[in-house]
Amino acid sequence: MRYSLLCFAFIFLCISATAQVTSIDAVILSTNVNYPDSFISAAAAEKIGVPVLLTNKDSIPNETMNEIEILNAKTIYIIGGPAVVGVGVEDELKNKGYDVIRIWGMTRYGTSSEVAKYFWSEGSDEAVIVADNTETPERGNSDFVITARDLAKSINRPLLITSNDTLSSSVYDTLKSLGVKRVKLVGNFDNSIINELNDMGIEISEKFSGNASEVARRIREKIKSRTRAEGNKTRLVVVAVANWKDKISAPYHPGNSVTRLISNESQIPRLIEDIKSSDYEDIKVVGIPWLADDICDALVAQGIDVECITGNVTRVAARMVEKEIFRIQKIREKFKNGISKIADKLKERVEEINQTCIEFFELANSTIDALEENITDIQEYRNIIRELNYKRTECLDSISRGNYTRARDMAQRIKSNVEMMRWRLRNLTRPEFQRRIEWEIRSIAVAGREIERVRSLTEDLKNRTRGVREEVISAKKHEIKKEMETTTTIRGRHGISINVTTPTSIEIHVPRR
Repeated sequence: MRYSLLCFAFIFLCISATAQVTSIDAVILSTNVNYPDSFISAAAAEKIGVPVLLTNKDSIPNETMNEIEILNAKTIYIIGGPAVVGVGVEDELKNKGYDVIRIWGMTRYGTSSEVAKYFWSEGSDEAVIVADNTETPERGNSDFVITARDLAKSINRPLLITSNDTLSSSVYDTLKSLGVKRVKLVGNFDNSIINELNDMGIEISEKFSGNASEVARRIREKIKSRTRAEGNKTRLVVVAVANWKDKISAPYHPGNSVTRLISNESQIPRLIEDIKSSDYEDIKVVGIPWLADDICDALVAQGIDVECITGNVTRVAARMVEKEIFRIQKIREKFKNGISKIADKLKERVEEINQTCIEFFELANSTIDALEENITDIQEYRNIIRELNYKRTECLDSISRGNYTRARDMAQRIKSNVEMMRWRLRNLTRPEFQRRIEWEIRSIAVAGREIERVRSLTEDLKNRTRGVREEVISAKKHEIKKEMETTTTIRGRHGISINVTTPTSIEIHVPRR
């Protein structure tokens, strides 16, 4: 009996310890509709130590929801706008009692910028910038972005996305806001980007350009070299891919890890050579089942230990979280131990947080006032304004209490809710909505230089005009003076004469003796 009780107690303690270790208070939820958001999320996940799970646009897959519940998460960070993670998904999570914070922009450039500013709100001396377009996922540079994700994770810095020929306004603003001093570039950037960064006083510490597979190899070698120098081993995730969607099967794998994309069987021998020469600590294969199985079979035949995880992308992402949760938990604990330093940094930005809370609330008010006659369900929007007012009050109260982390979170909620409201009303404000998208994409640096050039030319023209005007006025005054001058001579005794010239001149002549 005593033995049974001891066994029961031991099992209970083991289960309790496991449950305690595997629970985590926050999760990042990203879309399976595109690839940039999940890779942007991975860099943030590495910083704060949370898993990345995937969702459909309009519904949360069972495997994702089950994992959230198993982890006992309280806060869900949604990365991406309503076009890729629908309002229904957010509402479902809120109705289940989760604290939801959505972070997004109108484009992938804007979303990468907003994620960087939120999760690196204390600032960052360095960032990784990758070249990608705003086309459909099929026409994007997913190979570059997934490689840039690994690089950003390895140095614990934000991942920013911009076009290859223009530093977007949103990225420009983020680099300034975070105080970035150095960047690593991934992709085939034009010299115009280099010039813009130089004009900002930002050093380009490394540049990875050329063929995508060669860029990936160079970055893998760099990460492996750094990991080896730290006395650790690198972990490898092999992704069997047929298209961009397969690449997000493992959106986030924590720690010192690299990714290898395999698109056909002919690439397997090179993979085996790499593994045998690299001394990887842990190898996982994910992606499309038929190719992933072939890769696993080939590795096992060579005596290489490997773990194969296949299925649809949301299921694989959930399985990866299960496999990696202990490593993620350690990162989370480390992050929480340093959160007081982040709060100290936020104190320096309290005025910016305060302005965000106030200005976005006022923007919501002015938007509804301007469109009131055209909104059929106006009461719904009045209720949104009322809720925003509560959030604004809590934001300002948090600032007054010195809870700057809470104030930042409230500012993000207000900002996201206002942007969501305006997004829902986009058909009534289409020109402004389009301008917002263009702002995220176009180059503020180029525009800024053009403005300065025009301003300089204008100032020069003003100075020259002022000089000409002064010359004309002076000449005119002289001419008028001549016309107005009259001279009167007054003669006195002893040959003394006085010439009085009006209006201002008097000459006295005294003869010599």
